[in-house]
Amino acid sequence: TVQANVIHSRNSFLPRSANLGWKIDFFGNQLDLLEVGGRVEDLDFILEKLFGPHGLMPNLKIDDILSLIPPNILDRRTEERRVGK
Repeated sequence: TVQANVIHSRNSFLPRSANLGWKIDFFGNQLDLLEVGGRVEDLDFILEKLFGPHGLMPNLKIDDILSLIPPNILDRRTEERRVGK
């Protein structure tokens, strides 16, 4: 069984917290195999200070960030998806 929980706030465009859990049934008992989660409260304020209209980098676009990734890394990932690795 895979279970995911996301908690949103009315005051933010980002979720406050999220977690993902994976459980299995083993001889009638449920065992937790993996659970991952995190809280990101107030991260929207940090993003606004960096990328908002009056932030440190107001003109930075997602294309500018993606251009920092070396092209051979993106090509390799595309090739792996196509081959099915």
